[in-house]
Amino acid sequence: MIKRIYTFLLRICLTIANVSRWPWLFFKQGYHAKSLVKYFKYFMLKRLQEFATGSKKDVDETTWIESERVKKLQQITKGLHTLLSHQSSFSYSILIAIDQPINSLILKTIESALNQTAPNFEVIIGVKNNNESDELLIKGHFKNQDSSKLKIVTVLEGSESSQINELAEKATGAYLFPLKACDWLRPDFIYRCEQLLRLHKNFTDPICIYSDEFNINEQGYPIPGKKWIKPETLMFPYHFRDDIGHTLLIPKEQWTKAGGLSLNLLDQGLWELALRLEEIGCQFLSIPFCLYAHRSGTICQSGNTETLIKSFKDYTARKGLEWKIVKGLLPQTVRAVPELKKNLLIQVIIPYKNQKELTLKSIKSALNQTGVSVFITAVDNNSDDVTIAQEIRELGGEVITINEPFNFSRLNNLAVEKTTLAKECEYLLFLNNDVELEENALLEMARWIEQSNIGMVGCYLTYPNGLLQHGGVDILSYGPAYNVTWSHSEKFRSFENMDLSKTLRIADGVTAACSLIKKSDFIQVGGFDEGWYPIAYSDTNLAVKLAAIGLKCFYTPYAKGVHYESISRMIDNIEDIETSRWLHDKFIKHQLGR
Repeated sequence: MIKRIYTFLLRICLTIANVSRWPWLFFKQGYHAKSLVKYFKYFMLKRLQEFATGSKKDVDETTWIESERVKKLQQITKGLHTLLSHQSSFSYSILIAIDQPINSLILKTIESALNQTAPNFEVIIGVKNNNESDELLIKGHFKNQDSSKLKIVTVLEGSESSQINELAEKATGAYLFPLKACDWLRPDFIYRCEQLLRLHKNFTDPICIYSDEFNINEQGYPIPGKKWIKPETLMFPYHFRDDIGHTLLIPKEQWTKAGGLSLNLLDQGLWELALRLEEIGCQFLSIPFCLYAHRSGTICQSGNTETLIKSFKDYTARKGLEWKIVKGLLPQTVRAVPELKKNLLIQVIIPYKNQKELTLKSIKSALNQTGVSVFITAVDNNSDDVTIAQEIRELGGEVITINEPFNFSRLNNLAVEKTTLAKECEYLLFLNNDVELEENALLEMARWIEQSNIGMVGCYLTYPNGLLQHGGVDILSYGPAYNVTWSHSEKFRSFENMDLSKTLRIADGVTAACSLIKKSDFIQVGGFDEGWYPIAYSDTNLAVKLAAIGLKCFYTPYAKGVHYESISRMIDNIEDIETSRWLHDKFIKHQLGR
């Protein structure tokens, strides 16, 4: 209890510090400029602008499904859809399996399906036991709708997955979309999918489409904090949690070829089906807007974790991957444990300036790693305490002295270039002198750096109090246009409140406080950028350069460490150019050769 209270109070203090530090400095500047009133007016104007912008964003992305805006959206989309040239290849079947008494929520689901604007689509509803009363109720409720769009068929007893498979066999559309009873589909869903399909008409591979989604209550109002922002791209086979959710538009031909939904996975059925669709050559495109609402409080069958594990075992075996598949940290997630076939020789690079106790603790944790061989290269940057270097050498490490102004990128680059102890190492671990690793952390990271298309691996780092410091770094898609907005996902959360950080995943970047990379890849991309990114964002810039040669960053929660976070760097970051969209875009264009 005391620990929980302490953690709660600390989180409040951190929040207040993050929010209030800038205003107080801003008002202090106004006081010294003798313009406090003007500064206050400007501050309040900015807060109002942010409030208005935030409110508008919430309305745009997760609106009340009964609002006038939704009705207007349906009218506008219908007009837009008529502008598209009619082609028979763009036809759609929305599949709804109903295994409960018809209620108002189910009727709203059917209504949202019938409100789609495509000129050629059908809504196929499966009911059990030839229930004529349900059929009459549905047809009576939608008697003013186009009857050709609505089809009600009897399905056999069985799971929802088997019923959806039955409906798929009866569908006439070129694309299938399973829609869960009680959920809701935005009126422009099919239109947006068709736009994307037409935009990529030159794709030789068949296309599947998914979108972001959000949760609503029984009254149709969005539930705050319940958006599901999905990955913009799917990097198979690196999906160990559900990255599909309830939204997947699938070509019928590929649905049939893949064999439809697995009968025992229920709510994870589309996720597992996506694995099989990828095997037969499907490409997956994302629409990064909330076009689907999942109704909270309705019965949601999660499926069998053992069945999910077996599906992944079969999938990885077909891929020729020597991975052991076990349960993940969260329900309905899996963990893969790749076989490490060789002993990796790793140069561990640790820049430091004084901080003897922390530095030696970090080095000793690296030397205690199991399953790999480590060689310590410590970089002394203007330390006053000469005994640190002596003790590092006594531990078997080397010390390179660089008496220059602090430049994180340069210190690490010079360590790779000037090492004598670790010249034979094929792998580099960049490690802050304030990070202490658990003894199997490097072994877990080593498993993943050896996998296909993985360029850099990061680990799970917490503060000493257990709150999350690093669980992967991502670009916020809803950030301001003038700023890249790299974000440490779920930072400051406690373990029980984490979600994304508990699963293996591809991230946009990982922190250089503890990251593993092949030396050959590091050299190929030119190492850290010493001029443009000397300190902050050097790791995310490295991730951009790796992405340009087709390599991804990978995060694993099974490699753990404690990060005391920049104790030796007490002054606030002063970077503004480094965080800008301008510089980010310049580097991306440069890496792509434009």
